Amino acid sequence: DQAEKIARAIFGDKSSQLAKIYLSRGEVYSSKSQDDKAEECYKQAFDIRTSLGEQKSRDLANCYDALAYKYIGESSKAIEYLSKALKIRKEIFLGDNHVEIALSYELLGDNFVFMEKYDESLEWYTKALNVINKLLGECYHYANTCGKIASAYNHKGNLNLAVEWAKKDLDTKVRCLTEKNLEVAECYSNLGAIYAIHNQYNKAIDSFQHALSIAQSILGNTHGKIVTLLFKIGHMYHNAKNNKEANEYYEKGLLSMISEIKSNPLSILESDAYVA
Repeated sequence: DQAEKIARAIFGDKSSQLAKIYLSRGEVYSSKSQDDKAEECYKQAFDIRTSLGEQKSRDLANCYDALAYKYIGESSKAIEYLSKALKIRKEIFLGDNHVEIALSYELLGDNFVFMEKYDESLEWYTKALNVINKLLGECYHYANTCGKIASAYNHKGNLNLAVEWAKKDLDTKVRCLTEKNLEVAECYSNLGAIYAIHNQYNKAIDSFQHALSIAQSILGNTHGKIVTLLFKIGHMYHNAKNNKEANEYYEKGLLSMISEIKSNPLSILESDAYVA
């Protein structure tokens, strides 16, 4: 509020500085899941930008992205806003050679995932991946996009391609972050989830156990993520008709949950980690 007052006093009610403040404030509200307040701030930023006669700027493109968020997966409105943001970025950067272009491609891909139009999402994710690879190589951002492609193929029911891209995500994260990292554990867990959906329980167990080993080395034995992985492994053994192993992991998960709740009684209210 103080920053807004200062900006108004110095630059007036219609300034790019004030628009930046509204955009930043919207991002803060969005991070707190206060979507109505976030949207209000984004609209204020957008209205100022357009009133200043801006036709193309990075901030205006960001405003379009932000306005699209409310409509993601719900209507053509999101596509309209995201396409406008992409057009602006292409005009600014004179083509595809910028990471912000990849961002626009990924946001369009995300929108089509929410719309359950996975072929369209794959087209946009592939465009994003090509830009990232060209500019940055097989980096962390590249890995994240591989993960999104894996998820889209999994939704399409294509096990082989889902696994192939999930492994690319995993291998790249290992190179970028080293093996002992929670994001690498998450990659193993994602791979396990793909195998689980396609009833390949032994492969799912192996992936979940890799995730568990890494997570335990970082978090110890009493954490919500550990509980979730223990229950997932138990569930896979149950599906594989190995009730002895299933009960063993269910018991481990229950004991870990009890220990965590004893040390932090509010943890079960603060997180959904206990839903396996």
